Amino acid sequence: MAVSLNKDNFGEFFDPFNGMEDLNNKILRTPLDSDTTFSDDPLRMMRAAYFSSKLSLEIDSICLKSIKKNAERITIVSQERKTNELFKILGTKKPSIGLNILQESGLMNFVFPEIAVMYGMDQSNEYHHKDIFYHTLEVVDNAAQLSDKLDLRLAALVHDIAKPKTRRLSKSKGYTFYGHDDVGARMLKGISTNMKFSNSTRDYITKLTSLHLRPISLAKKAIKAKASYLAFGSYYSSKTKKTNHVADIKILTKIKKITKTPIVAIGGINSENYKNLLLNNANFLAISGYIWNNKKYKPQEAIEKLK
Repeated sequence: MAVSLNKDNFGEFFDPFNGMEDLNNKILRTPLDSDTTFSDDPLRMMRAAYFSSKLSLEIDSICLKSIKKNAERITIVSQERKTNELFKILGTKKPSIGLNILQESGLMNFVFPEIAVMYGMDQSNEYHHKDIFYHTLEVVDNAAQLSDKLDLRLAALVHDIAKPKTRRLSKSKGYTFYGHDDVGARMLKGISTNMKFSNSTRDYITKLTSLHLRPISLAKKAIKAKASYLAFGSYYSSKTKKTNHVADIKILTKIKKITKTPIVAIGGINSENYKNLLLNNANFLAISGYIWNNKKYKPQEAIEKLK
């Protein structure tokens, strides 16, 4: 598409490939032959996944078929460029769209094989009902709703990176993944080098992966000690306390399945987000800043808004 700058037809719009029609129909396709387009620069295949995720576009069937055909050519692209494009996908409002395209097209096998292997791998047990791949996409989307921090979204993507390696079948418990937090943390050191992650990113995702099961472990100790309640957070950015990490909201449902001890959710809760915590089995909400530091409402008015 182009707009003429010539004096005779200044401002005239040219659209030789019917791009506006495709945009209106939410269709993404290459203007020239797809095979040639992707062969010239294979990174364009990942970019198609990014645009689809960023702009909610559906990739044209011919274009998608070409991506599947040429997927292996992504290996000639430098790792830095591939990782940068992956980060762009993770930075979208709903990263699962782009990540799913990478998987379905076969690109994930060459871009991030440790994620690709999760696809179709059952993990049915008392906590999970989706396969590892789709569970991971759900966690990434949840992280994207809670924070724009890229490292947090990446940590969500890799938190179960070792599940395929530690997967075992128990007759009484279904599939188990004992030690996948520790194994995953060790794996991520080598993966971070291969993927050209920064040292700070490597340290962050390694730490969160090694600790992502800790809330359940601590909760079980508290239950055994007959605690009167269990508190989890911070679930949202808080104005009263610095928030370095955001808690996984799904932990509330997981803990609810193993105890009748009351569960309290804390951190950045207000009239717009509190219902989601209640829907995920929080019994009580600990709310401070929204009530006492609210510039719009007086304390009693803020409480009424919550009611």
